[in-house]
Amino acid sequence: MYHKIILTCCSLVLVANASLKAQEVVLGELYGNGVHAYYAGEYSDAYDSLTAAVDAKSDDPRVYYFRALVLIKTDRAKEAEEDLKRGADFEAADVNKTYPVSTSLARIQGRARLKLERYRAKARLAAYQLQKDRAKARYDRRRSDESEVIRFTYSESIVSIK
Repeated sequence: MYHKIILTCCSLVLVANASLKAQEVVLGELYGNGVHAYYAGEYSDAYDSLTAAVDAKSDDPRVYYFRALVLIKTDRAKEAEEDLKRGADFEAADVNKTYPVSTSLARIQGRARLKLERYRAKARLAAYQLQKDRAKARYDRRRSDESEVIRFTYSESIVSIK
């Protein structure tokens, strides 16, 4: 009985893992198709592929950046701002640098690149500030806990002296 439970659990893990891998492949293909269409000047196709990746809940910042670039090219700069922000937020949250964002954007130059870099810099700064705030809160908690220990130890020693 125990072996059946273990085998069932292992099977479920393998199926879930295979499903995630398949989803990553599909999202990668949508992203790739969108980028190729962007560079080919086929902005409608690029937008469709990249939007499909966004709708599938991609966390790849490049998807959002390239969709924003498509929107900028098609005179929809206001709409592009949300994608630039979301892409920058995903990139800042990707501490393992899973996606080669800088390499992917190497060919992008001009005003669109400057705009994109402003969003990237803001997101990095916000992530840095959040990390700094968390470190300070952790330090303050330890200091508070330390003073409690010192106070408790001090009060214990006074009681034991009496």
